[in-house]
Amino acid sequence: MKVIRLILGIIFPIIFVFGCATPQKSDFLDGNEKMQRGKYVRDWWADGKIDKQTLAKIYIAPVDVTRIKDFPEISAAYASNFLSMTIVFQIPTTTGFKIMSRPADATAKIALAITYMTPGSVFGRALAAEVGAGHAIVQVDGKVTDAATGKEIACFADRRHDTGSIGF
Repeated sequence: MKVIRLILGIIFPIIFVFGCATPQKSDFLDGNEKMQRGKYVRDWWADGKIDKQTLAKIYIAPVDVTRIKDFPEISAAYASNFLSMTIVFQIPTTTGFKIMSRPADATAKIALAITYMTPGSVFGRALAAEVGAGHAIVQVDGKVTDAATGKEIACFADRRHDTGSIGF
């Protein structure tokens, strides 16, 4: 009976607390309450239908890492660089849109922020990684604005967790 209480009292709360990947509200995005659950990112919002011409030439602003700190395992600068390089590679590859190096040449601008990051815990992973303990967690929030008007046309927030054993 004590074993069952132990399992119910410890294991299920661990699954509940560490197994979640719901983005937490950050001060980077305005109006998180208007977001809805997405297919590829957890929460998103768009101002109606966005035409392809608006996204034809995209400028990626430097990633904001002011909300996170450096860890011995990974620095904020490394995480920022990794995210930037991934986005710069993925957008043209998957969508056909062009990445512009100057904001003046763009039709849309994307601002990204890493709003939460932790490399996790080796001890936690060794103890109960299968239920999410010790996982590395990262949350990225983003805004897409029309370059001509400066109006926000989309935003998103996504939080991912992993064992952190292979890459970031």
